[in-house]
Amino acid sequence: MFTVRNIRKTQGGKAVLDKVTFSLGRGQKVALVGPNGVGKSTLMKIIAGIDTPDRGTVEMAKRSLTGYLPQEPTPSKSDITVLQFLREETGVADFEWRMKMLEPRLDESSALAEYDELSEKLNRVTHYSFEDRARIMLDGLFLSHIEFDRLLETLSGGEKTKVNLASVLLRGADILLLDEPTNNLDLPALLFLERFLVSSQATCLIASHDRRFLDAVVTKVLELEWFTRSATMWTGNWSQYFHLQEEKRQFEKDNYEKEQAEKIRLKESSDEKREWARIGGSMVMPDRDKMSQGYHRNRSEQKFGAAAMALETRSIKAEKTKLAPERDPFHLYFNVLESDPLMLLSLDAVVAGYPKAFQVGPVDMNITYGSRTAFLGLNGSGKSTLLKTISGVLKPISGSIEKGEKIRIGDLMQAHENIPRNKTPIEWFLDETHFSEKVEVSIFLREFQINGEMLEAKLGRLSPGERARLSIAMAVAKGVNTLLLDEPTNHLDLDASQALEEALEKYPGTVILVSHDRAFLERVAIKQYYLFENNTVTSIPDRATYMEALMVQAEKDVTSLLRRFGKM
Repeated sequence: MFTVRNIRKTQGGKAVLDKVTFSLGRGQKVALVGPNGVGKSTLMKIIAGIDTPDRGTVEMAKRSLTGYLPQEPTPSKSDITVLQFLREETGVADFEWRMKMLEPRLDESSALAEYDELSEKLNRVTHYSFEDRARIMLDGLFLSHIEFDRLLETLSGGEKTKVNLASVLLRGADILLLDEPTNNLDLPALLFLERFLVSSQATCLIASHDRRFLDAVVTKVLELEWFTRSATMWTGNWSQYFHLQEEKRQFEKDNYEKEQAEKIRLKESSDEKREWARIGGSMVMPDRDKMSQGYHRNRSEQKFGAAAMALETRSIKAEKTKLAPERDPFHLYFNVLESDPLMLLSLDAVVAGYPKAFQVGPVDMNITYGSRTAFLGLNGSGKSTLLKTISGVLKPISGSIEKGEKIRIGDLMQAHENIPRNKTPIEWFLDETHFSEKVEVSIFLREFQINGEMLEAKLGRLSPGERARLSIAMAVAKGVNTLLLDEPTNHLDLDASQALEEALEKYPGTVILVSHDRAFLERVAIKQYYLFENNTVTSIPDRATYMEALMVQAEKDVTSLLRRFGKM
């Protein structure tokens, strides 16, 4: 469906992408992976035609339609309704207007050809009834409670994310470019998206940190390499790619170690032969026959000298493997400055939310020190609201929260609301932590891959992944013993997500989290689950039963969508 040839892109004099070349065929599902900052979003924008490369080309199949979902969608007009937004973003409104303008000129061949092309595109999006199609898509994303005439500005952040995703999927695109499509999705919507993409005939390039999602959807992995800034295509899903990478690294390491051992052996043997040549060249014959003595000296030098040179040549040829450079691994840890096994976090009949607006509760909850608790439920059901109430950002509307005297809370909110956008990382850490010198902050943040120009940049200008790492670094610096995590793996690359999992496994403090990342939830070993539904909060025994019901519903919704409106 499209081919990328020799793409190069520089920013600030540095190569972001270099010699990137690959092709994707019809219906292929490919994951785009690489560390934060390697150029995944830049490549997506170039393919979508939003950005231009310094060199190289992108060749699309003729008359193909592309749908692009950016990592951070730009805000829409405040007075637009959900239906108006969907009509504009899918192109329906534009197609209809342009066709209307062409109608008086349909006797012209060029106008008729353009009209036919627009009509074909419109039919692909509307396909009998645009509103019916949009309604099923929104229902599948668990937005059945959202009416078409509702103003977009009245939706929650998660609901806006879903509507934006729906607008991309409704285009009936041949090519889908999805940059972190699972960010801010709840589990039901994530499962629907997963089943939809598996059933879709569209060619998909997907940048995502969600390992379970990639395993279910993709059959190839396109890796952007940090040092070369080039691309390599691997066959298989995420897990298969990861194992192949591990095997390749281990194979190269084993070969390298063998070659180095052989090189040392050959060097020692060569040195030995040269020493024999030296001894032979200086030896004195017992019969003092000068001619014989010279002959034997020359023979000894030639014999052992030649052998030494041969061994040196073999030593050079033996070193065939060169280890590829690797980035310093992202290691993460949490310090706990104060802890007490008897510390308790208790909620008594807490109603959380906003006066004369959304509210959830009353909630009764006892969370013991060192426990792992997860909140499950749809976007907009109150999970983030209750986390903010526990953290103290919001006051309870009613009820009470008791916190142990030594509880120190660190919160990692999904929108990073607690990060001052007009400060630099250094300024923020000097204000909020025990650090008193810039150099101390710089050394500390280097461990979180925050360095160089990032240290002096305004926080609002940093990427979502960089801000996520800074939030984690702040929690580490403060030595908190209670972590509130709201979609903590959003915007983190896969290495950073795994580092966070490993750190939480060793963390002795309390963890309360909201996450749709199934691999993350499994690794963190949750012991308590609370389901948010219909403005109430209920303790449930496990996640398996909840997930099974969601999978069944997602399959039904996708089947209904495809049966009524054909393959998408």
